Amino acid sequence: MQQKIITYIDHAMILLMLCFIKDYFIINTVYSKQLVMMNIICALSLAFVVPACYELFFERRDTSQ
Repeated sequence: MQQKIITYIDHAMILLMLCFIKDYFIINTVYSKQLVMMNIICALSLAFVVPACYELFFERRDTSQ
């Protein structure tokens, strides 16, 4: 369980960096607090939702074999 939490945090950090890079280079915005908070929330939610869905789909397949 501890390892999974660490993995989720890693995903969050990577997604957060990607969000910042995307906004900085594509939109070239000056960061407001609202935008930063939105990116953090998006990154964290994706980091937990995506691996959870992945595990739900693939662990079920593994148990069926």
